[in-house]
Amino acid sequence: MDAPAFDVPDRPTLVYDADCGFCTRSALFAKRWVDRRDRFAVRPWQELDLAAVGLSAEDCDEAAQFVTAHGSIRSGHRALAGAAHHRAPAW
Repeated sequence: MDAPAFDVPDRPTLVYDADCGFCTRSALFAKRWVDRRDRFAVRPWQELDLAAVGLSAEDCDEAAQFVTAHGSIRSGHRALAGAAHHRAPAW
């Protein structure tokens, strides 16, 4: 059986833990209500090539992550703020 292929994000991405119900609900809320113009991706860390973007499973278990188009990483509340403000006008 082949090993699962992991993706490398090709645009700014909010990374969350799919095993955490709160994280999943928060990420889906952000996708639906914060990013209505599809400016960034919202992906579970379990599907991503974390090393390619400078993250580890431990980083993602600890907090949400936001990876910018330039490769900068924001964690926790800064990740959510980064996603909310990423080229988006105020609500």
